[in-house]
Amino acid sequence: MAGPPSGQIDVWWRPLPAASKPGVDQTRDLLRGVLAHYREDGSPSPQFVRDAHGKLSLADTPEISFNLSHSGEMAVFVVADGVCVGVDCESLRDFDDLPQVAEISFSEAEQKRLAQVGTAGYLALFYALWTRKEALVKAIGLGLSYPLHAVTLIGDVDDPVMPIEAPGHGLWWVSSIAAPHGYAAACASRRPFSLCYRARFRQGELPKSGVA
Repeated sequence: MAGPPSGQIDVWWRPLPAASKPGVDQTRDLLRGVLAHYREDGSPSPQFVRDAHGKLSLADTPEISFNLSHSGEMAVFVVADGVCVGVDCESLRDFDDLPQVAEISFSEAEQKRLAQVGTAGYLALFYALWTRKEALVKAIGLGLSYPLHAVTLIGDVDDPVMPIEAPGHGLWWVSSIAAPHGYAAACASRRPFSLCYRARFRQGELPKSGVA
């Protein structure tokens, strides 16, 4: 089994099967299908192991790293070789308590930026920041036990890969990634990376397959 070239993160978008709520089995089946592309025989039967924080890895090929996220009707998967990765996607839903979430989870600088963009840009910036934070803590491997307000990830959705010092966990790189209309997404890694979009969702206005 061989992963992507060093320094490259492969991004795979997949529509979720029609169901009222996506289950673990559904996303796991989609993950197996993605990972089958990296197996010499194309077999979609990898064995997974889970660490103390719930992060999955491959039992027989631990150097191939991957992560997944789903929201609404879409799931996104990232695959890399020899480096920790994390990914998050969110549908752009407006909730009354978003300002309260920002107050708890965002740094002072991020909250100030949100206050400056006004109503029209609030939702897009909120989710650009949120997905970057989620991707970062998933790459670190701690999930939401990590204090999200401890890192500042100000930027627009089209910003290039940015280096981020995560207190207590060193330097990481984070970037928003192209997502279907109505979604935001980001990924993070221990090393600088380029993005390779390996699949295109017809209705999602994603870039064509290739390195971004």
